[in-house]
Amino acid sequence: MAVVDAVRARTKTLQLERPGITVNTDGFATKAVPAVSTIEAHAQPLSPKEVRELEPGQNATAWRNIWSETEMKVSDVITSSGKKYTIKRVEYWEEGLFYRAQGVITEDLLS
Repeated sequence: MAVVDAVRARTKTLQLERPGITVNTDGFATKAVPAVSTIEAHAQPLSPKEVRELEPGQNATAWRNIWSETEMKVSDVITSSGKKYTIKRVEYWEEGLFYRAQGVITEDLLS
């Protein structure tokens, strides 16, 4: 359980944006306002093994693993250290009761 304790010790409050559902209004697609909340999570760079598994041409520094006890979904946007990451993969890590998401940077708010 050392890994679980390490993740919990490093959690920070991050912003989670969940896209709203697009609805049809008079024949036009209307995007709903995203739901914004905060979660306790830990973001870290990918491991060397995970970097090797990226598709050719993918920028390894643009990806992060994000660990949280809060459920995350594909297409959620997490803001961490001034950068927005769009979640591309999510898995539930039953041993530690965590969700591990992989997100790619979509916007750098500090630039």
